[in-house]
Amino acid sequence: MQGMGLTIVDDIINAIENGGSPKCSDEDGRAALEIAIALRESHRRGGVKVNLPIEDRSLRILSSEIHGDDTPARIRRLRS
Repeated sequence: MQGMGLTIVDDIINAIENGGSPKCSDEDGRAALEIAIALRESHRRGGVKVNLPIEDRSLRILSSEIHGDDTPARIRRLRS
């Protein structure tokens, strides 16, 4: 079974090579990312409602936040 990330990359490559469109557009990806950032921000603020579209465009998700270091979560998993 292929991971979701590879499935997405394969779909994009297929669209480029065959002149089609990927299953998810850039707008789909942007909207999904904005929802994920809003969920994270709501949690960070104690569960308050975060309106979409997000006004503060500097918000982001850092995989290192939970552990308090700059090591990406994937690297931490590989090391353990």
